[in-house]
Amino acid sequence: MRKKNIRLLAKEIAEAFLPPILNNCLQSLLGRLKGNWLNRWRITPIDTGLHYLENFKNCNVKKYWLQLKGEVRAGVIIDGGISFPIAYENSTCEYIQIGFGSQKSSSVNSIKLFLDDILCGHIEDLSDDAWHDLRLKLNTKGNELTLRIEQSGVEKLYVSHPIFIRKQQPNEPTEIGKPKNIICLIADSITFRNLKLFGSKATPNLHKFFEKGMSCNQAYTQADWTLPAFSSMLTGLYASKHGVCHPGPNDFFLNKNILTLPELLLRQGYRTYAYSTHSRFSPAYGHAKGFERFQFKPFSGEFNYMAIQDVIFHLDAHKGESNFVLMHVFDMHPPYKPSSYLKESLMKPFRDDSLFSKVKEEGECDSYLDNVEDEIQAKLKEFDIAISNLFSYLEKNNMVDDSLIIFTADHGMSYEGDEKPRLLDERIHVPLLVRGPSVPKGEENSFVECSVDLMPSILHCVNVEMPSHVDGRVWPFLGGRVRNKAFSESLFLDQYSVVIKEDENCYHLSYPYDADRRVINFKNRKPIILYKRENFFDIEEDAGMDENEMLEIYDEIESIYYSSKKFY
Repeated sequence: MRKKNIRLLAKEIAEAFLPPILNNCLQSLLGRLKGNWLNRWRITPIDTGLHYLENFKNCNVKKYWLQLKGEVRAGVIIDGGISFPIAYENSTCEYIQIGFGSQKSSSVNSIKLFLDDILCGHIEDLSDDAWHDLRLKLNTKGNELTLRIEQSGVEKLYVSHPIFIRKQQPNEPTEIGKPKNIICLIADSITFRNLKLFGSKATPNLHKFFEKGMSCNQAYTQADWTLPAFSSMLTGLYASKHGVCHPGPNDFFLNKNILTLPELLLRQGYRTYAYSTHSRFSPAYGHAKGFERFQFKPFSGEFNYMAIQDVIFHLDAHKGESNFVLMHVFDMHPPYKPSSYLKESLMKPFRDDSLFSKVKEEGECDSYLDNVEDEIQAKLKEFDIAISNLFSYLEKNNMVDDSLIIFTADHGMSYEGDEKPRLLDERIHVPLLVRGPSVPKGEENSFVECSVDLMPSILHCVNVEMPSHVDGRVWPFLGGRVRNKAFSESLFLDQYSVVIKEDENCYHLSYPYDADRRVINFKNRKPIILYKRENFFDIEEDAGMDENEMLEIYDEIESIYYSSKKFY
């Protein structure tokens, strides 16, 4: 926060004493320099956004998020060796697992791992930039062991936070309705309309798997792009509340006092694992808090099936335990690259490889609509076949009936120009498919605030009390209070946009926004745009409102904003 205050003070001084042209040049330069400060963690460890590390509490070495070959873990950096005690439950734990690694330029000749002075593991010539995990059988008596690591070599060694693997109890009773595994599948930019439009023709495996669960017709994300949407999914908070909603020079990370979904599930004994393919879902923003493993591979050119395969590997490595998995795939986002042999074979022979660049530049896609939909449909088919591998794995290993499986999107996608409101239906209307032990079969037609409702709904399923500051509600099909409207917002560049959806009406509001000061100018508001709604969709023509109707909506939005606690 202090960095932000200094930057704001410098801006105010420049505005007061410099000529406008010079001031604008200076602010542009500062913005470019400042905009990259959160990206430094890619080449250096970062020490923000860490959760409580129980097994490191007696380790008097600074803790960091450490990255090796795209996988981020909480850990320490040692040089020469280390020894510290760890308390554990002898009656329930069978193994201890620890990861080691060094950067590419390093040369670690040997690592020896001792449990209570007994040599239990040894790695020679640890030279590549990757995590190497040792899973060691516990043979100690009592409820404490001393972990000692000896290292020979000239460079520093990364050591991940140790985890204990529980003993497998084949007949161990579970709470009725409580899922053993929770798997969230987030496909970037998939819209509700496209999934409905192409239906089971494009995604037969997805439809077949979730036909035994719940399909939501009015699920809306609370933000229209990746950074604020994931911040809301992990915290249950609106973007104007968690504050992680703006790119570039106004980057923020999650407040350390905000409890995250994986953090709470980790306390319940779940193994927590995330896979991200976008730089706006990353440890730099505090998104890794609570995750034991965080695969971070932004724009790496990977297909979605690579993420899906890694999820399967993780589940199999921890088959006897409870798992929380959050997987995000970005190649479902335009321009839908990379393209597989299958996708290229399914598409029409007349196409334009620069299609989405042209759509973005021209601000509309009517003339390209057939080609856009053709590529979307082919990409959905590719994803559907890839995700069927996960479904098959779960079914073959009898993991479906006691797992909560969720499919949704962080946001949708629209190609409309600036002449229409920002938060159009296509940008925020997303699919939500849910299957699990306590989930009924059918369709849900009431409103769901997809981003903020994720956390309280999952916590409800595992019988964990929801933090009092959370904005979300339990899904109505799980017994939560039914919403009579849905709320979404965007704090982007110099504009604060809001949309309120009711059964028959949709209200679009817009206000000037000062991103540096984080101030919304409610006095300089624009006229509300009213769209009528039919069959879960908006009719995008301004139906008009009188002044008194507008005042009621203005008051509602300002009341929501000023009555909520801010975490930035």
